[in-house]
Amino acid sequence: LIAMLIILFCTTNVVHALTNEKRNQIRNATVFIETENGIGTGFYISANTVATCLHLIAGATNITIASENGRNLGVSHLRAYDSTHDIAFIGVQTPNHNFLNITTNPVQGEQIHAVGYDENGILQIKSSRIERHSYKDFCYSGIRFPITISSDGGPVLDIHGNVKGIFFIGMLRAPSELAELNYSFVVPASKLSELFRKTWSFTLPKSVELKVDHCKLIRQGNAKLRKSKWLDRSRRYDEAVHYSKLGKQNLENGLDKLLRKRKIPYRQIVSLLRKAAKLF
Repeated sequence: LIAMLIILFCTTNVVHALTNEKRNQIRNATVFIETENGIGTGFYISANTVATCLHLIAGATNITIASENGRNLGVSHLRAYDSTHDIAFIGVQTPNHNFLNITTNPVQGEQIHAVGYDENGILQIKSSRIERHSYKDFCYSGIRFPITISSDGGPVLDIHGNVKGIFFIGMLRAPSELAELNYSFVVPASKLSELFRKTWSFTLPKSVELKVDHCKLIRQGNAKLRKSKWLDRSRRYDEAVHYSKLGKQNLENGLDKLLRKRKIPYRQIVSLLRKAAKLF
């Protein structure tokens, strides 16, 4: 019986594995994004359009989009954005015919692949499953699952490499009392499709505002902390310290707003924030 289960498990993994050709397409379609808000990930959804998280570019005046080999792809305009679901579409100057196709929303228990750049600027493709749905939960997210990719804005793909949604991490680190919130999140594909049908166009730089709440502060705090580590590895120490301070401030403010929303007593809020600060 054990042998049969092992064979079944291995067979299932083989069936669900991405082909080398599909992996190469995904890698070619995924881009690295750097702005004043931090670093993150994006991906082509048409030959001249890149999707990412709005909080990475909101209010930014200096947006750099690069391919995996470091080539600057050039930004032409902000095509559209959705401040409720934290999505932005950016027009790029360099066309790419390896764009990813948007499909249906993911479902509970479905195997997926999440793609994003880590803190070292290395593109990662990791497998996981959609664990549970929660449409009344934290950060406007309908679907969440635990993975460790550390860059927001990357694609969540089905077993065939089609886009099921856009990924962002909820918290880089959280105190043990908030362990149940230490999940990653997905904005479902339907929200991407709805926005893609719109024909807006903005000349950059464009001051894009996100609703100021605990979710925005936590996401931007995460992005700034990642940029701090990235700059530190590049030996740009003064800039790294600057972004580290901004990131910690945003994350603490976001946690404070989150805990107040959950009506946790003030003394407990202070205690949790102190424990969170010790993690950095």
